[in-house]
Amino acid sequence: MKKHVMILGLTGALLSVGWWNAHAAERGRWAERRAALGLTEEQQTQMRSVLQKHRPEIEPLIERVVAERRALREQIQSETFDEAAVRAQAARLSAVEADLAVARAKVAAEIRPLLTEQQREQLADWQEEREAWVDFALQRIVKRLAGD
Repeated sequence: MKKHVMILGLTGALLSVGWWNAHAAERGRWAERRAALGLTEEQQTQMRSVLQKHRPEIEPLIERVVAERRALREQIQSETFDEAAVRAQAARLSAVEADLAVARAKVAAEIRPLLTEQQREQLADWQEEREAWVDFALQRIVKRLAGD
């Protein structure tokens, strides 16, 4: 039982830290990906403009997601179980994540037309690879929880 609780805690921590690390890694790989996509200077300038335009909306949402996720983790790890409190905090986190998803979709909708068909296909391929990696990682976690 203690092992399962530890694995669940580590899983949550890894997923939340992994989220941040994934975004940091994406920023670090941006130059590499930009080169692989063959973005023109004009495309890069237009994309920066879109991102800067939405930054005032997105940054506070990311900060709120981090704060709400931290608060949920604290509820989950609390010495006393309070289902209503966990559900309420999970709902607050979900609401902020929904707002962030909408903001990200707005950015994507403005950036997508700036790309060529080939560039959009490359991005889709990278997304499929990332999804496959996440699926693989989650399957490994489930197997460990099951004791396999």
